[in-house]
Amino acid sequence: MNELVADRYARALLEIGMQKGNTDVYYRDLKYIGDHLNMYEPLRKAVEAPSVPSSVKKNILIELFFKRVEKDVINTLCLIVDKERQQYIDDIIRCYWKRLNELKNIIVATVVTAVPAPADMPAKLKATLTKQTGRQVEIIMKEDPSIIGGIQIIVDDNIHDFSIRGRLDGLEKHMNNLPIGKF
Repeated sequence: MNELVADRYARALLEIGMQKGNTDVYYRDLKYIGDHLNMYEPLRKAVEAPSVPSSVKKNILIELFFKRVEKDVINTLCLIVDKERQQYIDDIIRCYWKRLNELKNIIVATVVTAVPAPADMPAKLKATLTKQTGRQVEIIMKEDPSIIGGIQIIVDDNIHDFSIRGRLDGLEKHMNNLPIGKF
């Protein structure tokens, strides 16, 4: 449900941004707002609290962000508050980013390694994925020691798991399907 709601707001703001040529500026502004809401817990709590009237929430947001972000972004934020959808702000930002990348023909690949990746890995993966897809590729590197070793590449909703953890999980699943019982 929240993905549908978030996507509706993201799509609407992106359309306005396309009309005005401000899609990147709107994303920068949304990210700025999201970062501040995540950085200052009392601010997020005030914006999301059901006991705080919408008019107060909007005044807080306008006071904090009006001089720093585009008017259309503020108006969208106020609409979100009016419709009591402020708990979806992070989801709206993610949906906007995803749609903006689709518009720009950019694929975002998240690469997960257990330890710090070699310095040349992102460039090599970017070149390979660009060649395979024919689209621009943005690489996001993450570390997760729980994968033990190897690599996971996540593109859209597809996970390409070449990790030791993934192999062990596959082995466990296979062994649990053997007639001798569960491990």
